[in-house]
Parts: sequence; C-alpha cells; structure tokens
Amino acid sequence: MIKTLDELIAYIDTFAAEIPQIDPGTNFWMFRSKQGAFYDEFIKHRYIAIGWNALLRSVLDDNPVDESLKTMLKEGFYQDKKPGSAVNKCRRFVEDVKANDIGMIVGSREIAFVQIGDYYEEITEQTTVEMERKVHEQIEIRDYNNLHCPYSKRRHITILSQINIDDLPSSVYKCFVSNRHSLSSLNEYAEAILSCCYDLVYYSNKLILKYHIRQPRDINPIDFSLFTLSVASLLTDDSSSISGRYNINSEGDIILLVTNLGKEALSFLQQNLLPIVLIHFALFGGKIAGMEIPSCVEKVKEWITDFQYRKENRRIKAADAKKAESEARTAEAKAEKEWIEVERMRKANEYASKTVDDLRRAAVPLDIKPTSTLIDFPAPPQKEAKSEE
Repeated sequence: MIKTLDELIAYIDTFAAEIPQIDPGTNFWMFRSKQGAFYDEFIKHRYIAIGWNALLRSVLDDNPVDESLKTMLKEGFYQDKKPGSAVNKCRRFVEDVKANDIGMIVGSREIAFVQIGDYYEEITEQTTVEMERKVHEQIEIRDYNNLHCPYSKRRHITILSQINIDDLPSSVYKCFVSNRHSLSSLNEYAEAILSCCYDLVYYSNKLILKYHIRQPRDINPIDFSLFTLSVASLLTDDSSSISGRYNINSEGDIILLVTNLGKEALSFLQQNLLPIVLIHFALFGGKIAGMEIPSCVEKVKEWITDFQYRKENRRIKAADAKKAESEARTAEAKAEKEWIEVERMRKANEYASKTVDDLRRAAVPLDIKPTSTLIDFPAPPQKEAKSEE
C-alpha cells in the first residue's frame, strides 16, 4: 500500500511514458464522408477513403505531370468535377497523408477523431469507376438504401474519440463549417484537435490537459476562476509557462497548456503527472497500486503539503546556489534556518488545505467530469517472499 509521497512518485514515474506523445511532425487532416453517407461504414470497418477511382496509386506514380491526369478525368466519368482539385486531393491522400497522422472524419451529426494508418486499395466489382458514379447518383436523390462506399483508395484508421458536432470546440467547429472540401489540412488547429482526442497529451513541447464542465446552466465566474487558479497553481509556479483555452458555453471544456521550458520530455511528464494525479484524487478519488482512495481528502492534503514543501525547497536552494557564502554559518544562522523550515512547512500545509478545499468547492457546481485517460494504474507486482530453509 502506498503511504508516502515518495512511494506515490516512484509508482507514477513508471507510467509517465504512457501519456500519449504526439510527434511534432504529425499532420492533421479533415475527411468528409459524402454528406455523411459513408460515415457509419468508415467507423464500423475502421477505414477512410477518397473517390476518383480512376486515379489509383499506380496511375499517379506513372503520371508525375498532372495535365495528363486532368485530361483522363475530363474524358472519363468525371466531366462535372474540377479535375485539378481532384488530382491534388488524390495525391494528398496517397502521398502526403502518412501513418500516425491525426484525422477528423465528418459525419452528419458526429465527428470522429482517428489515428491514420497505412494506405491500401480495395479492388472489387463494388469499387469500379462505374459503381462510383452509380452510388453518387444515388446519394444525389437521397436514396441511402443498401449504400456502400465505392472508393478504392483507402487507409486504415484507429478511433480515438467521437464527439457530437454541437459539442465541438468553437475553433474546430468553425473550420469544418467553413471548409467544404473532401480532404483538407488542419495543422493550424492541431492543439484544439488533440484536446478532442485526449484528456491528457504531450505535443510540440506542451502538455495539454482537459477538464470537461458538465454544468448545463449558467456558470458562477468565481467557481470557474477558483477551479482554474487552483489547478494552475499546482501544475506550475511559472505563470509564463501555462496558458488556457476555455469553451465556456456550458457544457464546455477547460483546456490548460503547460509549456516545457527545456526539460527532457519524459522528465517533464514525470514532473507534471504527479500534481495531475493529486488533483484527480482530490476531486474524484481513485485507485492506484491496488489502493482505493475514495476522495480521501486528508491523505491528499498530506501529499500536497509534502509536494508543495519540496517545490519551495527546490526554489530556495536554487536561489541560494546563486549566492556566494562569504563566511561559515553561525549557530544563529542555523537556528534561523530551522525556524524558516518550520514556517515553510506551515505555509505548505495551509496551501494544501486551501487548494484542495477550493478545488472541491468549485468542482461541484461546475460538475467537472473525471478525465477518461486517468487513473486506474494496476497494482505493482508483489515481491516474492523469500523461502526459509
């Protein structure tokens, strides 16, 4: 059973690497599903696809000059389409979209956020150019009976989350409403998209942490400010390293971004996972290492007191290291130092008590939802008892 902060730190540190870390080279894409007609099929069978079946990968590879491809489309079954735009989208889907990129699939009522996988082609009698045209005509008259996606060019996907369109962050909502293309780059919305995929994720030297407010009615600004201030003060002492984005149309999200100011990524995640776990325990209770913490307030306050005391000690030591001592410490200086340590612990205890009480008081009227990616770490393996001979 975990009893001390040191034991909690040691256990949490082993799981910091489990926090999703998104490569900074990841691209973000939006895929439409033909007015939502193929959305359910994409989700059920875990793939995305794009039309213009005449332009398979082999055709694109054999025709590096796009003019010949445009002519091919004009002379085929695509006379009503813009051939230049079609070629560009096909090349993007085949060549620019990569495995492990993040995608946003638009349905009629729902958005799915996915991790994109490898490219493949489905070549059957149901994915011919003729069948593609037939299905498009069927969609035009809103006949969705026995409708299946006829597109050959496909990519595997892994579902990360699914969100009702009405619940999207405003920035993501605006980009999909204003953009009607079947395939679009959304790199400028990367952080907002990731907050839709994960409650806790590391990307581009930032830790993105999300809390969801479930309160559908008006929000008290004092409760809102108290909650965000309490969480932020536990996460960092440097106000320049933390920022926030708030979708305060109840319900809505509180998204906090903590910037890594030069630490190695895993060390940064270990440092920040501890206060996030403490916040979670203060609000919701939880299970860690097989130990249930049914919102055990006094135990969490004890840990936060120790946590805050250590933070302050590190700050003082860093400041002292910059000063050159000109003389040996006297007995008087030693006594003063001991008094300061007692005072520091007293302040840490006051801080812990106030912070936990403020968090819990504010979270109730806001109806904060527990983060889905935290916390149910398994119990550590038990050490085998030594056999007595």
